[in-house]
Amino acid sequence: MTARHQQTPTAFQTPYVFGSTGLPGRLAVETHPAHYLNTQSVFPPSPIDYASARWPTNDVSNNSTLTQPAHELHHDASAWVDYDVAEFLDHWDIQYHMGEAGLIHMNNERKAYWQSQGRLPYATYDLQGLNWAALQTSRAQARLARKMLYPLRYTWTPPATIYDENSVCRQQRMYAPKDFYPHHKASHSHGQLRNVLAARSRNDIFYASKSKVMHISLSCPAYTNIVMNFSGASTNPNQAGDTHITTIAVSPATDFDGYISDAVLVTGGLEGEYALLNLNSYLGDRPTEGFVTVAKQKETTHVHVLSHRRTGALGAAFCSNDSKVRILDISTNRWAAEFSYENQINCAATSPDGRLRMIVGDTCDSLITDAEKGNVLFRTRQHTGYGFACAWADDGWHVATGSEDGKVVVYDARRWDMPLAALACEMSCARSLHFTTSNKPGAGGTALVVAESDDIVSVYDAADWHDKQTIDFFGSVVGAASVGDGQELIVANGDETVGGLMVFERRQGIPENDSDDDDDGHEELYDFDMQGTSTSKRRIGN
Repeated sequence: MTARHQQTPTAFQTPYVFGSTGLPGRLAVETHPAHYLNTQSVFPPSPIDYASARWPTNDVSNNSTLTQPAHELHHDASAWVDYDVAEFLDHWDIQYHMGEAGLIHMNNERKAYWQSQGRLPYATYDLQGLNWAALQTSRAQARLARKMLYPLRYTWTPPATIYDENSVCRQQRMYAPKDFYPHHKASHSHGQLRNVLAARSRNDIFYASKSKVMHISLSCPAYTNIVMNFSGASTNPNQAGDTHITTIAVSPATDFDGYISDAVLVTGGLEGEYALLNLNSYLGDRPTEGFVTVAKQKETTHVHVLSHRRTGALGAAFCSNDSKVRILDISTNRWAAEFSYENQINCAATSPDGRLRMIVGDTCDSLITDAEKGNVLFRTRQHTGYGFACAWADDGWHVATGSEDGKVVVYDARRWDMPLAALACEMSCARSLHFTTSNKPGAGGTALVVAESDDIVSVYDAADWHDKQTIDFFGSVVGAASVGDGQELIVANGDETVGGLMVFERRQGIPENDSDDDDDGHEELYDFDMQGTSTSKRRIGN
């Protein structure tokens, strides 16, 4: 098989059992900035301009009388516009205090520190390199102004069958910041598709950056491999330039000692492309490439790797904007199945046993389908907006869907008509959902990670869905993944100025009133705003 093999998928009339011999070759693709629908500034004014409207001048945490200035926003703008942090600060008129030259100087100083020392002077900057004292404002003010850019377009009340509508999630401390790597910056090619980060283990993390797919290890983060490079070489003969990556997936690692499982990286592109890379091949090998579809609505919106329920062979489930889900036999690069639906498909998740599949798309309905035959078994309508994220937990029971209506619905796969919980997003809407499951003692059990479009990643404890942690930072969330049975959470921040890979570590058995100072005398510093932990801490010194 050639490295740039192309083929058009076809539906098979008889069931095809995939998994024979040979695993294809390696991949990389380009991403462009998100498309802007609203060209007029919708950023909130500076606090100076609205002092008369009781805009806070220092801290807003205890200000219950705050009046927020009204602003106009395109109905679907929050689904498309990326509010870059530097652009946000600029439009927020912080330069009113320090001027454009001051902002440039601060950014240059920040870069110089990273290049010379590999870290920032945390006494002055936070972990993302923002000097709030120099900006003459507070982090709380910036957060409030940032939230004004994302007015939830829908209001809803959870049905009584889900849970008590007056119940409130308890903020808990589940993850703490561990590392931040600003030189590992992922990028996405479509504002509504935020799955360009995948992790097989802490030593095999992949993300899309421009026209490449990068590989890093948390054990040696300074070293980076380019495993796929599509610069200037699109697989589409009608497209000049680079391939635009829209989604990435990697096969999970095996739990069996002494067994080397097939390891494959899969990507999808904006023009219907796909690419496969055998991770057990030599570095520099070209990936196997092809097309999911050549239809007019050809965007590959999502891909996930699955195992055949009878043979155990690896397959890839591609979702496309032409309203179809296609299953690719990875070992032979042949299309095993093709299923058509009424609406465009944005995301899908297959159950661990390979029997069922959850599908969400440009409809308010969530579809539960037969994974082998493709027919719809059950429809749920718990959302009032289009769905863009779904996930199926490894325990086989918990299933979650996320929609642009600003809520996440959690189901028990044994009772689809009675959802377990309806979870409200903090600022925008869920673009990526992931379950972390561990049966190890003290590992925390099952949790749901909800990655919103920007600034917010929430973690819910699946025990009763009332315990939650809100991880608060600045920048676009272009992907999230967990490794080590959920012991480490990785978030890809795609912001041009303060973005990078953020790593959080699971914390166990820490009381709510633990001290901000360590017994060894190390100075502690607040880096990210971690609601439920006050803020989280990072050591200064060795």
